[in-house]
Amino acid sequence: MSPYILNGPRLTLSALERILKLIPATRWDETLHEGRFTPREVIAHLADWEPIWLERLKGAVSVPNYVIEPKDEGEMAIANRYHEADVPGALTRFRSGREATLEFVGSLTDEQLQLPITHPHHGAWRVADIFMFLLVHDGYHIDQLSEYLEESAVGTW
Repeated sequence: MSPYILNGPRLTLSALERILKLIPATRWDETLHEGRFTPREVIAHLADWEPIWLERLKGAVSVPNYVIEPKDEGEMAIANRYHEADVPGALTRFRSGREATLEFVGSLTDEQLQLPITHPHHGAWRVADIFMFLLVHDGYHIDQLSEYLEESAVGTW
């Protein structure tokens, strides 16, 4: 896989750090949309999901006809108390987990990236699709957090 592509998920980290510097800590528990995570919960969620991505990637490479086990992110948020998460600590966990994921993905051959797997909700995938889904997931949460920077969402601090 191209080092340029591998750099994409690293950019998530720097973007998140910049965005969080611009969202005052007093707003980390604010919800802009019903049913969506707060900034605190987003960072806890990303930190918790990183080892799941790596587990899926490793399973997909080592288990023939690997089937992804779905996770309920809402249940995880409750069980892991995202609403009480230490944001700097969760960001550190996310960074560490992301580096491990990128190290593993960087070690895969082109043949391994094309191995077939199954996602129960999305059908036939390849190992590389897990990595692409990770990128899309990052973008979703970067977009979500960037809403806190819009003029219409900025309250009196």
